[in-house]
Order: sequence, then C-alpha cells, then structure tokens
Amino acid sequence: MEGWWPIIVIRRKESSGSENPRDLGQTFEPDIPRPYLASWYPLPDLPDPALIRTLSGHISLVTGCAISPSGNSIVSASWDQTLKMWDARTGKERRTLRGHTMGVNGCAISPAGDFIVSASWDNTFKVWDARTGACLSTLYVDGPLTACTFHPDGEHIVAAGADRRSQV
Repeated sequence: MEGWWPIIVIRRKESSGSENPRDLGQTFEPDIPRPYLASWYPLPDLPDPALIRTLSGHISLVTGCAISPSGNSIVSASWDQTLKMWDARTGKERRTLRGHTMGVNGCAISPAGDFIVSASWDNTFKVWDARTGACLSTLYVDGPLTACTFHPDGEHIVAAGADRRSQV
C-alpha cells in the first residue's frame, strides 16, 4: 500500500527457562509490558494475537527503529526525512523530529534514554533531546550514513557510512 509504512509491535512472554527450544515461538503473547518488534511478514510459529499494534504515520519507507531502555518509547527513522517518537504503551505519536534534508536511515536511543541519534543520506548525524525532540547537534561527515548506535557508556556514538567506513 503506497503511503503506508507500518512499524509492527509484539510482546514476548517471560520464560521460565524450562521450555523446549522448539517451543520458543510460543512464548510470544500480548500480556507482557515490554514491547518487541516483529518482521513485516507474519512469522508462522507465532500464535495469534502476537500483533499488538501498527504504528502508522511516516509517508515513506521506515528504515530503522529503537526502543528506549525503559520500554516506554519507540523512535522510528524514515526516508520521509523525519524521525517519529511513539508512546510504546498506547501507540500514539508523541512528536516528529525534523531537520534532515534527505532520508534518515537509522536511529538509536542512548543507554540512559535521554538522547536520540540519527544517521542520514544527507551526510549528517544528529543528536536529539529525547524529552523535547530538539536537535542538539549536527555532525557532518564525508558521505551518506546508513546506521548509527550509542556505545554502552552513552558517551560515544558510532555511525556507519555508505562508503564502507564507520566513524566514532
């Protein structure tokens, strides 16, 4: 469907540790508070209703997503040049982060949950305030970026480029 780029959210049931590994797919159920993301295509080993909700709002391809450490927020990146912040419990859009001039290929949330980083085809990665959505910094690089992540210490960011390089 053109103009409809969903993010699909499912939840995983707590494991007692005694399950047969073949039955791991049966641990997905809608009664656990921590969200997980699912494939675009249905997984054959998941019982219904594994799908919790579809987050719709981007007007182009969704290229990345991240879940906050608390599990309360989801951030999605899109070729529509935006990031969207979602409430993971209700599925409601909290805000749209604008500032990139080309498609956004990746996003990540800091280990403390206070910052978001995004990587784009516009040769930049941006650092955002996760609480307000304000762009705090724009870092320019030599080529398009395809992905990004935070180091577990929360002090370093790694961005991967289309030029086969990673930059810290």
